Amino acid sequence: MSILFALLFLLATAGLAAGVVILVIRLALKMEHDARKVVLGTRLAIGVWVALFAAMLLFSAGVLIDRLYFIFFAAALAGLIGSGADFLLQLAFRMKPSIKRHSKVAGAFLAAMVIVIFAGPAPDQVASDEEVKSESAVAAPTKIADIKEAPNEETAKREAEEVSQADEKSAELKSVEVAAVPATAKTRSAAQESVQKEAAQPAAASNRVPVTLANPIDGDTIKVNIDGRTESVRFLLVDTPETNHPRLGVQPFGREAKEFTTKLVQSGSIELEFDVSDRDKYNRLLAYVYVDGVSVQEELLKKGLARVAYVYAPNTKYVDRYDTLQKEAQQQAVGIWSVENYATDRGFDAAVVNGGEQASPAQNMPKPKPAPKPAPAPQPKPAPQPQQPAGACNIKGNASSHIYHKPGGQYYDRTNAEVMFCSEAEAQAAGYRASKR
Repeated sequence: MSILFALLFLLATAGLAAGVVILVIRLALKMEHDARKVVLGTRLAIGVWVALFAAMLLFSAGVLIDRLYFIFFAAALAGLIGSGADFLLQLAFRMKPSIKRHSKVAGAFLAAMVIVIFAGPAPDQVASDEEVKSESAVAAPTKIADIKEAPNEETAKREAEEVSQADEKSAELKSVEVAAVPATAKTRSAAQESVQKEAAQPAAASNRVPVTLANPIDGDTIKVNIDGRTESVRFLLVDTPETNHPRLGVQPFGREAKEFTTKLVQSGSIELEFDVSDRDKYNRLLAYVYVDGVSVQEELLKKGLARVAYVYAPNTKYVDRYDTLQKEAQQQAVGIWSVENYATDRGFDAAVVNGGEQASPAQNMPKPKPAPKPAPAPQPKPAPQPQQPAGACNIKGNASSHIYHKPGGQYYDRTNAEVMFCSEAEAQAAGYRASKR
């Protein structure tokens, strides 16, 4: 028994050491990790390791031979060391552990361990495993001899009766199984439907944290009061045009997005739902924001005031839902999708709206009127495009805005040929709409 515990203890030690090395490497490389799962896994590993260590110690020293008292003692020792390790882990991950609560838990486990040690029976009052085995070995030959003295005829009759009874039971079981097949199929289909319904439902409100509004910043950022401190909250998986960026200034539809977010977050109770990673590189909280149970991100996407962006694993819980809402807004050409090529995968191209010039903070300040410039010379009209042969695949599709451009259009030459179509019907069937210019 001691050899078995020694092998298990060595395996647990190797596993725990490997886990610590992997965790240190991930922290050194600043890799993404779930602090809660790391703490839980470390708790379990330390608990197993302490239990095996206690088993080796007790069996080698001959203390607390009785199994019941050994279980109590190992549990108390594991709880004591596990509580201390949990306190240190929470400090390492900046989870603000409760000193008072951990002190109470550790004290309780320590008291239980002391009570078990002093209340355990003396070794001479407990029967050992060898004594129990010797008593059973003495009684076993008598039973075997009694069985051998039974007559052969009675044994044969008894075996024949048992065989017939077994055949009858097998026939009954087959009939029951055949009758139960339709019911089993119905049960499985009902279970699959219930699982699909649960998967389609949104996250339960119990996973959300209530907060109070401090002040809104822009369309996708607010400040809230949480746990007695003020935190900046960045909306997960969406991006709205800027309103006070030091380089980009005020982008088109930025003020509309900020006004919409401000009115919505001021209209009710705010709740935050966190994904796997809860902070970005600027130390802002990353969250899904709800007002009276309504998703702020979804409302921004429906109004065409935000685009799906900054999709980084593992924070991708609602990305499929958001993509669907964005496609609906693109089809309706609302908000940022009403201007062709404005919203792209790289951000917002204000030059499309401002006539070729990027907005800047200086443009928001009043400045003197410039001197009148001479009227530009009239530009010659472009020569008409030659008629394309039937079946030519020359219609360009913009994969970001889902807009297609025909030859001769205003944006045809500046649009990258990300997708090509042979006809307008083919483009419309793929979910694209025609350019308005």
